Amino acid sequence: MFLMGSLYASNAVHASAGAERWIAVCIYVFAVVYSLSWTVDIKIYAAETQP
Repeated sequence: MFLMGSLYASNAVHASAGAERWIAVCIYVFAVVYSLSWTVDIKIYAAETQP
């Protein structure tokens, strides 16, 4: 979100440029990293809640 905001604030996004591709890539990278971090947390939580 910070990257998207900074691109638009600096007027780096133009209709003729391909910034939308980079924004889409950054969103996917964020989703993958977020999913991987929650996977570890869920495994730890599941291990700690077992009797």
